[in-house]
Amino acid sequence: MILKTQIILLIASFVYGVIFSLIVNISYRLIYNKKKLVKITFSLVLSIIFSSVYFYLLLKINNGIIHHYSLISFILGYLLIDIINKK
Repeated sequence: MILKTQIILLIASFVYGVIFSLIVNISYRLIYNKKKLVKITFSLVLSIIFSSVYFYLLLKINNGIIHHYSLISFILGYLLIDIINKK
């Protein structure tokens, strides 16, 4: 994979992690609802949607190949927003 594609993949994964963290924080009440059916359904739908969009993004950027540094970038984006929200 060429360097330009790797940089685009890192930036896209980081931004996607940030977006994922923001959506999870916004929908916190639905994910941690007291009704078990609502909690399971919403978590399942949210997971399916976000994983499908992420793999579509990977497909467009680098033919759907998952690299360890793209997942690390995604996790760093998620953790960055999580740390900022806790302050």
